[in-house]
Amino acid sequence: MAHNPLFVYLQQAPQQVGSAYKYFQLLQNHYGGLMLTSERNVAIPMDYNKDLKELKPALAFLRGDWLKYYQVAVENNIPYILIEQDVHSLRTKIGLRQIKCEKNMIEKAAGIIFTSKDHYEYCKENYYFENHAIIHLRPLRQDLAWLPKPKLKGKHLVYAGGVVKMAAGELWLSML
Repeated sequence: MAHNPLFVYLQQAPQQVGSAYKYFQLLQNHYGGLMLTSERNVAIPMDYNKDLKELKPALAFLRGDWLKYYQVAVENNIPYILIEQDVHSLRTKIGLRQIKCEKNMIEKAAGIIFTSKDHYEYCKENYYFENHAIIHLRPLRQDLAWLPKPKLKGKHLVYAGGVVKMAAGELWLSML
């Protein structure tokens, strides 16, 4: 195990799908740090505790959504930067316990990286926080080295993802 990194990334078992993992890779490529991966895909990965007590990092980066990784950072007195790319309460109806968890996760963060202005605006209306930045994800260098696939015949609509607003009970998509 590496010795006393300036910061660590707390992640669940690595998944090379979607885009969430790319923020960690982008930050690690530019600033170093140590990636800690939970052996289990669980909401609260307690297997981090031993590593964090030994490493004593100055800062942790972690993802939001339904994951409760922030609790591990709080228990180990490590300030954390929350990468909030998928605000749980924005995309689904959640119960009071989950709302309290989301509130604690956002309000206890030393700083928050929002992946869109809409996520920032939603959180600003519902939670208290000070330090934040909006950083739109860009492709990683290795994502740009690909061979194009053959085109399908006819016209097709491609949904790039990103439910960003709820208005009058309707979902508005970022591309519409």
